[in-house]
Amino acid sequence: MASNLPESSPWQPPEGALVLLFTRFPVATETFLQREVRALRELGLRVELHSLHRGDEAFAGLPVQRHHKGRLFELFWRLPLEAWRQPQLVGSMVGRLFRHRPRSWLNFWENLCGLGQGVLLAADFRRREGRWQFHAVWASMPAAAAWVAARLLARPYSFAAHAYDLYERGGDWLLEEKARDAFLVRTSTEAGCRRLEERGVERDRIVLVRRGLDRFPEIKPLRSPRTPLRLLAVGRLVPKKGYLEQVRIYAALRAAGLPFEALIVGGGPMEDAVKQALAEAGLSDSVHLMGEVSEEAVWDRHGWADVLLHTSVIAPDGDQDGFPNAIGEAMAVGTVVVATPAAGIPEVIAHGDNGFVHRLEEPQDWVATLRRVAQDDELAGRVRQKARAWVEKEFAAPLNQIRLLAALEAGWVRR
Repeated sequence: MASNLPESSPWQPPEGALVLLFTRFPVATETFLQREVRALRELGLRVELHSLHRGDEAFAGLPVQRHHKGRLFELFWRLPLEAWRQPQLVGSMVGRLFRHRPRSWLNFWENLCGLGQGVLLAADFRRREGRWQFHAVWASMPAAAAWVAARLLARPYSFAAHAYDLYERGGDWLLEEKARDAFLVRTSTEAGCRRLEERGVERDRIVLVRRGLDRFPEIKPLRSPRTPLRLLAVGRLVPKKGYLEQVRIYAALRAAGLPFEALIVGGGPMEDAVKQALAEAGLSDSVHLMGEVSEEAVWDRHGWADVLLHTSVIAPDGDQDGFPNAIGEAMAVGTVVVATPAAGIPEVIAHGDNGFVHRLEEPQDWVATLRRVAQDDELAGRVRQKARAWVEKEFAAPLNQIRLLAALEAGWVRR
């Protein structure tokens, strides 16, 4: 795969370091974050990686600063010291914690841990000179740490808010408070922008920067004939991915007599439930669960498939996708996308143009579209080319990171 950033690009990285805060880094299911880090490094930016909850010692030639929870015992004396240094500020921030009711115990403890880590970060960075700023990649634990550390050090900070942060059980507990003091909140979909505004974030503080690929594969040849039709689903086995509903589509395909074989790539808590649903529908011979695999193996499966099925739904706890990275990957390599109109998907997939969008309640529509894709070379080829054109323009990590850095630099200058 080759880089998508032209060698002749006149863009120059800003001076100083971007201190990236993660909950845990790297994580196998968060390859999009790894791509962004690689893109930032290739752009020549000084990047520091901080993993607040375990993580690897290094990534892509960069050290990962791992923050162990055992250090939180230091808060017994560091927190009183900070309160003595800045009593008004610390008192105000503590008071703001009680303006909102925690939305879940998990999110409560994530934030509490992040707040403590922020006090420790402030101690670590207090004597640091030069130009640098915090950017938290998630609105939960990392943003809590950035919020506290940046306020204690009188430094600017920014954070990103995406699917889990915005939707699960109503979204992050302290999102409003973190956003009020941040100069920028990044999200990756228009749906995310609207959700942030619903949570009271000012529109001029929100920047839409999509995720992306740091390397583009060659678009694969169109397989012809496409019999049996090769179907692929990629994503964790969790409720918001709609795998139980996806089983009904496979059953409808079999009932309609359309030959197919399917692979589901990903692991998760719903694995047994999906296996049982497939067995009960008599589909175990046609639909195979691959479990969690490496990034390279995911690309191999995209190369094998004719179609990516993505059945996003709103989970019972409110969680939902933003714009699934698996869709961008499929569009890049030449796998036709057929998906639900959930979250940020309709912003990208225009039905019949660069993919297809159907409601889960209408499985016969999925059958009709998949039959057309299986039989119509002209249609499949045109959709693939339109999809590739979109990702080259909107889903290139280096170009999108330039957009993010430009927004960060503008906010930094204003500060």
